[in-house]
Amino acid sequence: MNPKLSELRKVDSPPTAINWVRFNDTDVLKTARQITQFALRPPRWSYRPANSAAHDRIVYGLDRETAKKMGATKGNPQGRPHNVSLIEAFFDRDLERQYAGRPVYSEGMTEYFKLNQQLWVPVKPLVVTAEHGKLLPIFMCGWSDLNLTLFQRRLYMTIVEDALMSLTDFQTSQAEFLFFPKIAAGGERRRTTEVWHRGDYELLSQSDLQDQVAIYLEARELARVAVIDELRKRAPKDTGVAEDNVRPTPNGQARELFD
Repeated sequence: MNPKLSELRKVDSPPTAINWVRFNDTDVLKTARQITQFALRPPRWSYRPANSAAHDRIVYGLDRETAKKMGATKGNPQGRPHNVSLIEAFFDRDLERQYAGRPVYSEGMTEYFKLNQQLWVPVKPLVVTAEHGKLLPIFMCGWSDLNLTLFQRRLYMTIVEDALMSLTDFQTSQAEFLFFPKIAAGGERRRTTEVWHRGDYELLSQSDLQDQVAIYLEARELARVAVIDELRKRAPKDTGVAEDNVRPTPNGQARELFD
């Protein structure tokens, strides 16, 4: 894929819900800057190996040592130590919570939160198990720093509620959201466990949610123009970006994103 098109695709295709909420601020320009930075300077590695290992632990009973090998050998080498530490933290949580061996309702379920007719935010649990006769979606996020604002946390829980938990099969269910941020301990940063449950955060009102969607959509248009402008600065003779891809922007605000 043309790298220029790849960068624009990051603007045009929202990431999964927990990553999407990080872009969001009640200020349009701040939101646009976050989208732009993600498109132009995306992460060099991901927690996909650790997520796969945690999934396989729940679904297939994967053992800890095999899981750690997955983390230590797959994906970008820069991210492997971080994946291994996340795997260790998840397995410690599983010792306490005993996720492994439960009936699995769905290991690949994805629902969507609608932004408009063309844009949807994926809401994807790691796996959906059953507990006490009810479905239990389990979400996992491996960030070392859990620095979401209260508004972003409420936004996240709101779109999960809208896209997944409002479905008939989940209306009386609990849900667990697993985070393993690093905290300072003994002169080094070590992972700890933070668990959210359904109902822990007050949901946004429908009006506030619609307002935030409008802010995001406006910010996305600003970010798209800013990304195209930046790509032209980097390679003015060969941007790979057609003029038709440039959309009008209110008040010329896109120029402010890199000022």
